[in-house]
Amino acid sequence: CAEYCGDGHSLMRRDVRVVDKTWDEVMKEIEWKFDKHDAWENGQYLYRINCSGCHSIDGSAKTGPSFLGSWGGTAETDRGSVPFDENYVLESVEDPNAKVRNGYARPSAMPTFKGRLTPEEINYLIEFIKDPARG
Repeated sequence: CAEYCGDGHSLMRRDVRVVDKTWDEVMKEIEWKFDKHDAWENGQYLYRINCSGCHSIDGSAKTGPSFLGSWGGTAETDRGSVPFDENYVLESVEDPNAKVRNGYARPSAMPTFKGRLTPEEINYLIEFIKDPARG
């Protein structure tokens, strides 16, 4: 795992389940049906499985910055101030070290999600980040 995620892997918080079944069998049982949910719900699901271990939505401190109140504001980064918008989220998802939020270590502990999330999934995630309190 450290080869994939880097030195910050030990800081990542994730639940691990040991199962008697193959990964494919487990995924079939728990498979999320994107077409059965709206964009925000899909984004919430993606946040829960990919982001919630490091990013809060309630302002609490975690390994990464909270999303609470971020949307539409300004992100203070080591490369200057940038709008917290679709472009910033997309760039951060694909290249977490492009602009690291002030107060967080460089290199970022966040792994890249480039190639792991589809453009549609990133858009779902953006819909959730815009208003995480909607639910």
